[in-house]
Order: sequence, then structure tokens, then C-alpha cells
Amino acid sequence: MSKIIIKRLYINPQLTINFNEGQNYIIGLNGSGKTTLFNLIQYLLGLKGNFTRLINYWSFDSPYLECKFKDKSVRISRKLPSNMIFFEGDIHRQAKANSIELNQIYTELMNIKFVSPFNELATLDILGHSFYAELDIKGNSKEKQDTYHKIVGYNSEYLDSIEKDIKTIENEVAFDNHGLKLVEKYKNGVENSIAKIIEDNTLNKLNDIIGFEYKKIKEKIIENYNLMERARTILIQEKEFSEEFINEQLSIIDAFFYHTINHLTKRNENFYNFKDVMKQRNFNVFSYGQKNIILFVLRLTFCRDLKDLKYNNGAGILVTDDLLSVNDADSSTGVTEKITEVVNEGALQYISFSRYNSYIPKEHVVFEMPGIQGGGIFER
Repeated sequence: MSKIIIKRLYINPQLTINFNEGQNYIIGLNGSGKTTLFNLIQYLLGLKGNFTRLINYWSFDSPYLECKFKDKSVRISRKLPSNMIFFEGDIHRQAKANSIELNQIYTELMNIKFVSPFNELATLDILGHSFYAELDIKGNSKEKQDTYHKIVGYNSEYLDSIEKDIKTIENEVAFDNHGLKLVEKYKNGVENSIAKIIEDNTLNKLNDIIGFEYKKIKEKIIENYNLMERARTILIQEKEFSEEFINEQLSIIDAFFYHTINHLTKRNENFYNFKDVMKQRNFNVFSYGQKNIILFVLRLTFCRDLKDLKYNNGAGILVTDDLLSVNDADSSTGVTEKITEVVNEGALQYISFSRYNSYIPKEHVVFEMPGIQGGGIFER
């Protein structure tokens, strides 16, 4: 079962959209408000912060989502404008949008787990990755790759935190070494000055005191240096472990990617390299439509409920905005067929905001936008 299922979107007493657990299509003309609804769902979930485009619409009346997280039914609401997200139903919590507290709530609801002891906002990244719009083609490839790693159970930000700690210690050690040289120079100067004015046995006692204090400073610097070296060793070991772990996890799901991308593009398996595609390496050889297909297949690969993985962080939901608009007829038909296959396996809830076209299964259309442009249902 999906980690999260959107059951209902309430906008106002005259407008409510009910979703089923499988395929869902909201269709309409350009400018009828599809993208606004797409963004509204993200806004209510707390994945978007201050979204001024939504605030200008009078037709929103305390909107909310009714969602299902395995055995929990939860209403998620957010007033306009407000930064607070409210959870009611089987849980009663509240948190700010894009916050660590909100991340923790979704981590518990979706049972997100990592092999690395680091989370912070990783669950929000995973949930946010389930929303795919045409503009995402231009997104940061490094961030996307890191999200793929989080979905299979490894949060690469853990390595970043170790490297940041090492850099802090390195700066402290460098500063301390510089300070130690100054202290040693000062120590020698004091000893020479004292030797000129007092007798030998008293000089020895003072030198012992100065030497003891100098030793304490030096030992602290050595301790920090050893800490830095241990941290470097841990980083090397963690990088080796992460690479091995991620490769093992990816090898379990790469067959789905290859099968799907080959089916949609009619290319042989050797044409695509899974890791290169995740990094968007050599993407300049593909057309805009091909990039759209490739990135969609990556979303479909990772957003499913990944039952075969020990660390299954697939959200089990995929929400797209105008996905089919830039594809040819064969690709659009193939995409629809593949979505149907994955949905029928119970691995995904699919919600699409699309223009009118012949590739959409009419029986899965849950809402049709009014046939007017320039704001549609959201006009003042």
C-alpha cells in the first residue's frame, strides 16, 4: 500500500475533488487553474512556503486535504496566508511549513527510515519529489540524485555533515597551531627575562609552572588533531559504505527503469546508463521531449512503493502537471499504459493535471476544469 494516499481536496463548499487510490486525472484548458491546484496540494502539505499566487484567490475557503497513511486517516489543513500546517484525525499535531518538526511528522506517518543516522528535512525532500512538473527538467541534478539515495535508504547529507564537522575542526587546529607558536615564543621570552633577574632555584620553579601550562595547551591541540584524523577516517569508511550500500539498493530497482525506458523510447538497454541518467550526465544529446520522458521514468521508478527494498522510502504517490503535453502520441500512449500497469500492481497512486487529449483514460477523470481561460474556477 502507498505510504500516502490523497483521498480528498476541499477548496470551498462548492468545490471538492475526490480521488481514488489508483489513477486520477484532472483535465482542462491552459489557464483554467490546473497548475494552481497542483501547487495548492503542495502548499497544504507544507512543501511550499509562502505562495503568493494562491493567496490572491478569494475562492479558497480554509482548504484542506484528507489523506490516508496506512492505518491512519488525517486531515491536513493550512489557512491562507499562514505558515502553520495542522494535522487532525488519528493524529493531532501542528508544524511550520518546511520545518524539522513537519519533517518528523511525515517521517512517522510514512515510516521513513535511513541506514545513516541523519534526517532533518530528508522526508520532505522525498515527499516533494513525488510532484513532477514540466519545469523540473531544469532542476538541480545533484539534489535529485541525493533524493534518489534518500528514497533507497541513505541520506547523503550525513556525509556532508561529517565533512562540515571536519572543516570546523581543521580550522580550529590551524588556529590553535598558530596560537601555540605565539605561546611558545612568549614562553621563551618570559623565561629569558626572568633568568636575568632571579636566582636559579626560583627560576626552575617558574619554568616548571610555565612549562606545565604550555603542555596543557599543546595536549589540547594534539587532542583536536587526533579527533580530526579520526573524523577523516570515519568519512573515508562512510563513503565506502555508502557507495556499496547505494549500489546494492539501486541494483534491485534498476531493472524496472531499464524495462520502462526501453518500452517508452524503443531504445536498447545499452543506450542508457542508470547512474548517468540519475546525474543527468550527457543530457545535452536528448531532445526536450526525451528529457521529459527520462525524468518521468526516474520519478516512476523511485516514487513507487518499493516493496523489495529493506529501506523502502518510496512515497507511493506521483502527482504530475502537464506531463503529456510535450510528448508525441506513441510516448504519451506508452506513459499512460505504464502508469496503469504500476497502479494496478498497487504500488502507486497517480494524480495528473493534464490538458484535454485522447491518451487519458476517461474512466479515471475525476474532475474537469471549467472550459474558460484566464483563471477558470479561481477567477474573482
